[in-house]
Amino acid sequence: MAGRFYEFRLHPLDLKELKGHGTASENYKKLIERGGFPEPFLNLSLDESRRWRKTHTDTILRQDLISLEVIKNLDQIEWLLEILSTRVGSLISYNSLAEDLSISDATVKRWLQLLEDLYVIFRVSSYSKNIPRSLSKSGKYYFFDLARVQTDPGSIFENFVATSIRKELDLIEDTKGLKTQYQFIRNKEKKEIDFLVQIQNHEPYLIEVKHSDSAVSKNFEVFSNVFPKSHKIQLVQELDNRFDSKQSIHVENGLSWLENLNLLKK
Repeated sequence: MAGRFYEFRLHPLDLKELKGHGTASENYKKLIERGGFPEPFLNLSLDESRRWRKTHTDTILRQDLISLEVIKNLDQIEWLLEILSTRVGSLISYNSLAEDLSISDATVKRWLQLLEDLYVIFRVSSYSKNIPRSLSKSGKYYFFDLARVQTDPGSIFENFVATSIRKELDLIEDTKGLKTQYQFIRNKEKKEIDFLVQIQNHEPYLIEVKHSDSAVSKNFEVFSNVFPKSHKIQLVQELDNRFDSKQSIHVENGLSWLENLNLLKK
């Protein structure tokens, strides 16, 4: 069957897909409340939306997960999801999770991989020129279903940016056949840029995410020598007017930018 069919990955709804059906602000508020899966998003009742999510979680954990591996204590998996939902945007320590759950590091890594395989979460790894090293290091985990995230508004918005970019990159790979890489970049001094996006034959993107702080992040300067030719973008959820800094950093209203997301522009 090789070469006789094409695979396309489907993602939850996002601002780009909902453009023209309400304002970006209205759609974002509804997405963080109900998530982007069509059934809970379109349901008129918020209670029914919550019931759908509970049923969806039960199906994943008690049917899909068990079909992949024998799990003796599903409560620990549920607790793992709860912990991850409060640590979105933070570097995840396998040792710390293992201690919290009283299990081994190896078990934590295996469970995280299972949750990735079931499209509950996805991992964004740390950038390294050594690819195997990048994959082996601790990463950050984000939820495909935004309504699962139980933390502060800034982290919720970061999760939303993460899923929107992941969706766009999968679309580029599936429709254009271009290779992509999706990481964050961090140095030994713990200075960091939230997202590094690389697309074959295109300049990379350095993307920093803020909830309301429009002051240009100094971390762009820290990594300017690593990616001198790149699109440098700071997304601010609550920003009245976009502007460009003297250092050619584009400070954008995050909702508007995501509603018109195009990572292939020159």
